[in-house]
Amino acid sequence: MDQLRRRIGALDEDCYVEPIHKGYSADQKYLVTKASGDKLLLRVMTAEQYPRKQTEFRLIQAMYQDNLLVPRPIEIGNCDDLDVCYYVLSYIEGSDAEACIREYPSDVQFNIGFRAGRDLRRMHAYKAPADVAPWEERVVKKFRRYIEAYKGINVMVKDAAKVIAFIDDNLARLKHRPNRFQHDDFHVGNIIVLDGQYAGVIDFNRYDWGDPIHDLLKVGYFSRAVSVPFSVGQIQGYFEQGQLGEEFWILYSTYTAMTIFSLVVWTMRVVPDTIDSMMEIVNRVLEDHKWFELKRPTWYRD
Repeated sequence: MDQLRRRIGALDEDCYVEPIHKGYSADQKYLVTKASGDKLLLRVMTAEQYPRKQTEFRLIQAMYQDNLLVPRPIEIGNCDDLDVCYYVLSYIEGSDAEACIREYPSDVQFNIGFRAGRDLRRMHAYKAPADVAPWEERVVKKFRRYIEAYKGINVMVKDAAKVIAFIDDNLARLKHRPNRFQHDDFHVGNIIVLDGQYAGVIDFNRYDWGDPIHDLLKVGYFSRAVSVPFSVGQIQGYFEQGQLGEEFWILYSTYTAMTIFSLVVWTMRVVPDTIDSMMEIVNRVLEDHKWFELKRPTWYRD
């Protein structure tokens, strides 16, 4: 770490570097406090990730320049001899919404979600590069792959056949869906709140390209369990200009159903000791949609 620190122009000799252990990412994350008191986020990855991280860094730059509430990009670099790459961002002050949002009244929770949803909508304006394959082609292939993997694990989703049938009935709706930027992890754990206000979103390392609607499913999986007012606010903020109707709910519920199987398989592969808590989440989602007899989940209220 000392060798790397000396090569990063944004860090001074007297800065204090503290590891951040939250999250499942393989990236090494550090909170850097400079002698001036300014705080930075240092993220360190293997050198082979540098091309993707350059794209990620440029996307955050574009969003920052477009006045979205994201960290300010400061520096990015590659150190082949150390087999690492890195970037430095400003640190957004505040607490993640997962930890603090329930301290606020319901209307404040709603407003935080509304502002977050409005920003997410603007992020989805960024179009995928021309060489990215069509969304439907990629998402259906991924779904089929996870279904095959699901058949080989020792975990059962209740009435899985009913869920799969619902998905199959709606796959045709995924044709010609837009290929846009996806944060891919937009939920209360990555939303920062300061003094009861939405302060920004962090953790872009899972970014992808595809249907913007897919980026909203984390509401039902994670945010809804923490704050229903936030979750309703996020969806209403996203659709501030309209278009919240039946087509959205069909796509949202289809993607939500597809994700059940990828989450179960991923959990068994990566963090199998957490499968019980993941199945609680899955079962709650199934109940919210009555095994997808309902397109709009029971927690959503206009």
